[in-house]
Amino acid sequence: MYNPPRDTNKNNMKFISIFTFLLITILNIYSQGSKHNIDAATMGKAFTGINQSSVFSFFNNQATLAYIDQISSGIAVEDFFLVKELRTTTFATIIPTKYGVFGFGLSYFGFDLFKKKTGGIAYAMPLGEKFAIGLKISYQHLQLDYYYGSASTIIGEIGFTSKPTERLKIGAHIHNPTKAKYNTDNTLTVGTFESIGFSYLFSDNFELMVEQLSDFEINEFRVGGEYKIKKIFILRSGLTISNSITANFGAGIGLNHFIFDIAFGYYELNSIAATPVRSSVNLIYQF
Repeated sequence: MYNPPRDTNKNNMKFISIFTFLLITILNIYSQGSKHNIDAATMGKAFTGINQSSVFSFFNNQATLAYIDQISSGIAVEDFFLVKELRTTTFATIIPTKYGVFGFGLSYFGFDLFKKKTGGIAYAMPLGEKFAIGLKISYQHLQLDYYYGSASTIIGEIGFTSKPTERLKIGAHIHNPTKAKYNTDNTLTVGTFESIGFSYLFSDNFELMVEQLSDFEINEFRVGGEYKIKKIFILRSGLTISNSITANFGAGIGLNHFIFDIAFGYYELNSIAATPVRSSVNLIYQF
C-alpha cells in the first residue's frame, strides 16, 4: 500500500501559526496588565479573590492584608498551555506590625523576546472593627527584543474591604486608578480594572464568592466557591461569564505551617474544544 509522504513543512507552519497567535494574545494580556490573579487558591474559584485574606492578597486586594496576624511568605507559578516561556512566577511576603500590615512582592513573566518584571510594596490597616483599606505601589518593567527596547512605569492600586456581619464580606479594588501607561503614544498601555464583590459563609465548611470585573472593554461576572473538609483540605470551583464561559477547579491542603494549592482553568466551555489551558500551583509558609 502506498503511503504518500506527509507535508512536514505544512504541519510545521500550522504549528508555528497557532503558537504565534496564542503568544500574541497572551503577550497582549500581560503588556496591558491583565487583572487575572496568579495564585492557585484564587484561580481555583474563578479568580474570586477580592475578599480572600492570604499572603497573595498582595496581588489581589491589599485591604484584606489587614486581617493577617502572622508573618507569611508565598510563591506561586502559573503556566499557559504548560509552556515554560509563558510562565509567571510570583513571590510575596507579609509582615504584620502594630502600625499596620506591610507587604513586599515580585513577579516575573517571559522569555528572551518578552519579559515583564514587577516589584512593589503594599500597606494595609483596619479602620475600626469592620472596615479596612489597602494601598500598593509597583514598578513595572517591560523588556522587548533588541529592536523594540524596553519601557517601564509606576502603577498604583487601592482596595477596600468590610465585614458587616461575621459571615458576610464586601470588597472593592481598583488597579491603576491614575491610568498610568508605558509611553506617551499609547502603543503600550496599562489596563485600569475595577472589581467589586462579596463572599458569604453559609457554614463552617462552605463559602460562596461573587465578583464583577470591568474596564472600558471587558465586563466579567465571576462566581466561585470552596468547601472545607476536616479543616485541612479544600475543594474549589468557579465560573467566569464574559464573551465566553470558562471554568476553574482547584484544591488545597494545609499542614502545620504550610499551605499548598493547585488549580486548572478550562476555557471556551461554550465551544466544542474546551481544554485546560491554564494551571497554577502555590506554596505558603506561615511563621
